[in-house]
This record gives sequence, structure tokens and C-alpha cells, in this order.
Amino acid sequence: MKTYFLPSKMRQTKEVLPQGIGCGGRSTATLMDNRPSTLFQRQLRETINTRRTIQCSHRRSPDRPSPSISVSGQVVQCHGEEEALEAVKKTGIRRGNRRSSILDTKGGSSSKIGVMREVTNIVIKALKNQRKNKPPVGALASNKNIIAAYVSQLVKVGNCEEFSQIIFTYLIEHTTGQWVYLMNVSGEDDELGMHAFVMTSPAKIATEGTAFRQDDELLSHAQVVDGWYLYKKMPFPTYMNGGNHFHKKLNVSDLTIVDSIQATKSGSTLKQEEMVYIDMLVDAHFRINENNIERIRKATYKIAKDDSNNQYRLLEE
Repeated sequence: MKTYFLPSKMRQTKEVLPQGIGCGGRSTATLMDNRPSTLFQRQLRETINTRRTIQCSHRRSPDRPSPSISVSGQVVQCHGEEEALEAVKKTGIRRGNRRSSILDTKGGSSSKIGVMREVTNIVIKALKNQRKNKPPVGALASNKNIIAAYVSQLVKVGNCEEFSQIIFTYLIEHTTGQWVYLMNVSGEDDELGMHAFVMTSPAKIATEGTAFRQDDELLSHAQVVDGWYLYKKMPFPTYMNGGNHFHKKLNVSDLTIVDSIQATKSGSTLKQEEMVYIDMLVDAHFRINENNIERIRKATYKIAKDDSNNQYRLLEE
């Protein structure tokens, strides 16, 4: 029997009321809706099974080959964006900073975000320790955005960051050859905050720490996939010319590359035993914070109902 140890940093999260919920999900509100831990544990397992079903159901049939494009003599599969958006929908994830999601979940979708991100950091460190003295797992399985995508699917909440991490992971695991970029964008109006989305390109454009060139021809072939923004897919030029949720023209200088990976159609990058371990850590962390999460859920729900001036910038779905 395999023995797992809970990280020593498992602790009770401080109760912090939301200070503002912008599109980037910067709220400090935390925790989950009021439901028995045993039910939450069952839902964790159901989510894993759903994720496996999604992975299988979106494979193209042999008689429907994926369209491709040739770049420098290499044939690259440049599709999967629509399937990725469908996959996000099927996870049942609710937004933590859109009014209808907050009201539908009575504050639960917003109140879980902070603790989910906290436990994600715990999971990343714990997996690193669990993998010591074992064969290398490779860069994908160690990628923090891929791990974060899995955790958000378990908890079933997310803001633009989590939606983008799930799409980023899906495209890496289900398409071949194209480059997948996890992006941050800051609008011209600083009050709008930060936003995350995914971009795909048939060839490598730039890497983290470098900038796009405004005249780069490859940008005209790139696609933007934004699950948080009402499951939108559009050409990169359209997004930059006002198709974004800011409804403003953006410059490439507004963009930051968070992560970039060439798709390998690798399938699931996490092992079954690691998924079970992550389930345990997530469940334990939410149990520890259960009382605080309920108090914050009520406060967040009240804000969403009473916020007539929309000072928290909650968007409608």
C-alpha cells in the first residue's frame, strides 16, 4: 500500500472578505459552499471520471482528419480550439467573478477561488517531494499550469486564469505540432485589471521574457481561445482590434507570455496515483477551512445581491 503524507503547510486560511473582483480574479475571498465533506469527496472522483471521458470524446474519428498547415516543410495540426472550449464547458466550472455564477452558487464560486489557488501551490510542492528518487516525469507533468488546471477541474471554479490553464493543457494534450501560449493582457484602462487567455500558432513566435513584433506575419495566423470570455475563439488580429472583453484596441506591448509549449498530443500528463494524491490534498485543505469558507460564502453572496453600484465590477454571463 502506498503511503502519502500531508504537507506540513496545510493550515487554516485567514478569513478575508473580497476587496474587488476584476476580470483577472484578484479577489482575496476564499473557500467553498456549504456541503458535507463526504459529498465533496465524491464529487472529486466524479470530476476525474468526467475529465477522462472528455479526453476520449474529443478525439477525431479516422474519417474526419484534422486540418493542417505546412510551416517550413513541417505539417502542423492547427485545430482543437473549439474542442478545448467544449471540454471546459463540460467540466461544469463556474466563474468566481461573474454575477450570475456567484448568485447561482450563493457565493460559492467566488469564495472558493483563494483557497483553490493556495492548495494548488501546496500540491505543486508536494508532488515535487513525492517524485524525489523516482524516474523523471518530464517537463509537462511538472508544469505548474497543467497541475493548476487539474485542481481547478476538481474544485469546479475558476476565473480567467483557471479557464486559460485548462484550455492550455487540453491543447497540449490533444493536438500536435502547434505552439500553445498562455497569455496575460493588460488593457489600456488600468481599472479593468489583468486578463488571461490562450493563443495558438502554427509555428513558434516568441518565448517567455521576449516580446512579439507587431509586424510578425505569424501573428496573422494565430488564434485566440478565451474560455472565460463566453467561450470565444477568434483570429488574433480580431482580438487585438477590439474583439477582446475590454472592447478596446490592444498593442502587442500589452501582452505578456506566461508559458509556451509545443503541442505533443501526449494525453494525460498526470499519473493515476498522482491524481489520487492531489484529490486527498485538495479535500483535506477544504475540510480544514470549512468554517471560514462558509462565512465568506455568505458575505460574498450578500455583496453580489446588494452591489447595486457594481463597485466590484462583476460582469454578467
